[in-house]
Amino acid sequence: MASNVASGMHMATAFEPKFDVARTEQMKQLLKLSTLPEDGVEPLDDSSEDLGVKLGWLKEAKTKLEDYDVKKLEGTLNTFQHFTSPVEDTIIHFVHERSPRPDAIPLIILHGWPGRLFFDFHKIIKTLANPDDPTQSAFHVVAPSLPGYAWSTLPRKKVFGLDDLARVFNKLMVEVLGYKEYVAQGGDWGSHILRFTGQNHSDNARLIHFNMFHGPAAGLASYVPWVDHLPIPQWVASSIKTVMENWGLSESEKQSLTRTNSFKKEGRGYTELQRTRPATIGYAVATSPVALLAYIGEKFLAWSDPATLNMDDLLATVTIYYLTSSFQTSVMIYQKCRPTRALLGDPAIWGKIKSQIAFSAFPYEIYAPPAVEIAKCGPLVQFKRHDKGGHFPALDNPAALVDDLREFAGAHWKKVSPLA
Repeated sequence: MASNVASGMHMATAFEPKFDVARTEQMKQLLKLSTLPEDGVEPLDDSSEDLGVKLGWLKEAKTKLEDYDVKKLEGTLNTFQHFTSPVEDTIIHFVHERSPRPDAIPLIILHGWPGRLFFDFHKIIKTLANPDDPTQSAFHVVAPSLPGYAWSTLPRKKVFGLDDLARVFNKLMVEVLGYKEYVAQGGDWGSHILRFTGQNHSDNARLIHFNMFHGPAAGLASYVPWVDHLPIPQWVASSIKTVMENWGLSESEKQSLTRTNSFKKEGRGYTELQRTRPATIGYAVATSPVALLAYIGEKFLAWSDPATLNMDDLLATVTIYYLTSSFQTSVMIYQKCRPTRALLGDPAIWGKIKSQIAFSAFPYEIYAPPAVEIAKCGPLVQFKRHDKGGHFPALDNPAALVDDLREFAGAHWKKVSPLA
């Protein structure tokens, strides 16, 4: 591909990711100089209590990060074709892996937080573009870094919502790259953005695949809030709510609900901090590789399938955040998107997704609702449930995610795309 790719109003410029040698040495030196406490903080009479990352794990991870091969990571990054392009008031960094297949389908894949830019998808990009089986769907894969992540710049507007991000990435696909129609995939913030893509840009984004979905309750569960207004004891109300929430669900759906409720109760502290005081937590964590390791590592451990978790994926994440000085800008999405994120639970926007949608449910996902709830938001045409994987399926169950995307596109692309 040429160094510059022009299409429509914008231009994409070839880009080579490189890590500054001095900053790399600084990271290694800070790791060696950082002293962790000798003892943990867990109560001696109940060491099973979840207080966050375990000290023993953090010490081991710190040692591994000290020895981590940054040059090897840089080499891995550069096995992909990178570009940057101005889109509105931000510079978007993205990988563009074109398939040699003439029938390849354009696909944009969006990460979330604490995702590490396109690198969330490094195990699936080339597989999606170059399937071994010629009967399987092939894709021209576009994997951008969200604004404020790695080499994508942060919009300096006070509010830059999910609708704005959806518009930016639609412009990237349509105006920068010339893909008038495409498939989209996302989890975490990527899934939130694609909710608005499906509402506002369905003429372009014909198919959207989610692996996380923050949707409305359905059936009896939709009446749970009314229980709080009944003149009954709290323990009775709690029991009634549990019955209503679980009514009609399969065992796997009940397990997903339990995980979601546990996350809402015990795992969302970081969201409140990042949406209200993003600068404080951003500066505090960004300045220390050990702080990054603890803060991001805790989420990585909690949201991944422990059977398939790979420490190198976490070490790469921490390294990229530190060496690109982008942690403090990455958390700003929680503050900038606060008003539009609140709309995801508003009945006024349910049913507004016009793109055809699919969902893949992984057991360690924090938001994997039943199909009936997702279907309240748009035309759900495919729902798959898997027995392994979590919040980062492109890392801990990449084969399943690839298969689901191929099946989704193979069955529906030609039905919805006049250009196919």
